[in-house]
Amino acid sequence: AITHHPIGHLRSCYKTRNGTPRQGVCVALARSVLQIPNSIINAEVNIYTHTE
Repeated sequence: AITHHPIGHLRSCYKTRNGTPRQGVCVALARSVLQIPNSIINAEVNIYTHTE
């Protein structure tokens, strides 16, 4: 079994996925925000940083 853990939260101007456009370029004013915690970002950066 594969266990997945969220890496962040996505906020959108749409309340549900029903009715959202399939092609985002059709709705220029539609916005969303992906919030990724610093702990996730720092952990991923440290994997590829050889200065430790």
